[in-house]
Amino acid sequence: MNNVSIIGRLVADPELSETKDGTPVCKARLAVDGGGRNIEAGYFNVVQYGNGGKAAAETLTQGWLVAVSGRLEHRSWQDKESEKWREAIDIVGQIQFLAAPRAKDDQAAEPGEPVAAGARSDDDIPF
Repeated sequence: MNNVSIIGRLVADPELSETKDGTPVCKARLAVDGGGRNIEAGYFNVVQYGNGGKAAAETLTQGWLVAVSGRLEHRSWQDKESEKWREAIDIVGQIQFLAAPRAKDDQAAEPGEPVAAGARSDDDIPF
């Protein structure tokens, strides 16, 4: 069985790309409370394909609270510079929009309004 469901906040705006056959691909990174060691926040790569992924990439911004349900997908590659093997695990599935980011005065932010960055991301793990 390979099922996962998490709720967290986007640490950056999602990225939209396409597969070779033109299928939309949304890639995002989530911070999940209690998802890391010692009950710290954990950071997870999330991927959604198709029109739902396109809608997510065009609507969501940093700070959105989202739910993700899907499956884990392992991938590995050889780093071109160091020639070391790298690994990552992505959550591939559906992204559900739960709540827009909060503005500093605790009012819901308008779409596209910048959100204060408070969460770190692990930039050394590419999508």
